Amino acid sequence: MTKFNELCNSYRLSREKYFNYRNECIDFADKLVGNMIGYFQWPKEQIKYVSPKGNDSDSVYTLRGVLSLEDDTFWHFGLGLTLYESPDIKPYETAIIHILLKKDCEHFIVKIKNFKDEFEIFKDKPEDFENFFEFIFNKIKEDYEKDFEIFFEQEDTTIRKIGFK
Repeated sequence: MTKFNELCNSYRLSREKYFNYRNECIDFADKLVGNMIGYFQWPKEQIKYVSPKGNDSDSVYTLRGVLSLEDDTFWHFGLGLTLYESPDIKPYETAIIHILLKKDCEHFIVKIKNFKDEFEIFKDKPEDFENFFEFIFNKIKEDYEKDFEIFFEQEDTTIRKIGFK
């Protein structure tokens, strides 16, 4: 085997490792979202994948299409949940959950962007998923319950938009 062929083989093996890792993470992310939809009993038509890069939120994406490996070594993707007072009353609002995940040995580390809390989730442990889901639920609920107060507590400039449009 020539030196060139050895380098080509190393390149091939490197790509193979990357794609195997990516596929494991995609499978886990798919399971995470499926379990989340079931746990929260979210209507599937109220859920959409959103690019973590903040691209056009009206576009329709697949999980594979939005999953992005970033410099922090986590895979990022956005999950949008459309909320409303009542299905027949507008406005609707899409709460975006920016999820980060990566595989670490036999489990996955999962977190929400801009929060320090990290969750170790083993694929076959429902309680690991539930701890993460409760964290998400509490953060979204807290955000809406305190939204109005947070808006008025800001001092000089309004950095947070009020959640009721």
